[in-house]
Amino acid sequence: MKKTDLLIIAAAGSSHRIGSNAVTAPKQFAVCAGKPLLYWALLPFTEISSIAHCIVLLPTGVKGAELLSLPFPVTFAEGGASRQESIWKGLQCALSMKLEPASVWIHDAARPALPASLVRRMEEAKSLSRGDDGIVPLLPVVSALKRVDEQSGMVSVEREGLMLAQTPQLFPFGLLRKAHQLAKEKGWHVHDDAELFERAGLPLRQVMGEQSNIKVTYAEDLELIGEILRSRDQGVQNPPPTFSAITVDPPATRRMEHHTE
Repeated sequence: MKKTDLLIIAAAGSSHRIGSNAVTAPKQFAVCAGKPLLYWALLPFTEISSIAHCIVLLPTGVKGAELLSLPFPVTFAEGGASRQESIWKGLQCALSMKLEPASVWIHDAARPALPASLVRRMEEAKSLSRGDDGIVPLLPVVSALKRVDEQSGMVSVEREGLMLAQTPQLFPFGLLRKAHQLAKEKGWHVHDDAELFERAGLPLRQVMGEQSNIKVTYAEDLELIGEILRSRDQGVQNPPPTFSAITVDPPATRRMEHHTE
């Protein structure tokens, strides 16, 4: 299969909700089931033969010291002040490297328990798509929802039809970049790339998400993620990667920021 896809891993978050006592480094470097969360977040994508390159977006002043033994090259780059800005920088970084991907996978490093079955389901949806739609994994909301504010107090929210969005999300590269450019022009601030795609009037296709594909937000989540990962037969042949907190390479940073303007 021809390698036509780009993978962008958003790992530039500040980890402020997980608590300073939970981990001694940003949560994407926290060790879980013997390996960093970033390792686990990347692992399922080794099954996608169409991925040509991966860009991992990290906090300012941090980068991976060792690359993983993966079937595609990995570039570490500096993210932005928000997730939206980080993805924009990742798209621009790809252009600066003269990559010409047909599609781009967007995944959060904070979802390290991504099952390979979901990745395969998205690949199948991609093969059935028209070529201009984004693909988003969704799960139905099963808990009671309440909206709380100072004026109304607590108000129940009807959950019928409401879904929880997950990553990875998959988009045509050119259309996602145009949607991000439109967001910058109009001052949109979104929670994920699917919302941005929707605001731009572009089509979205849903696939069923996975309950185990949880997002690490609080310290307690690390224990649950560890149990999930240890319960799986990963069949990992490669040695675990090594990461360290060191200064981001200035030339690489300047090169990316040049295309962000």
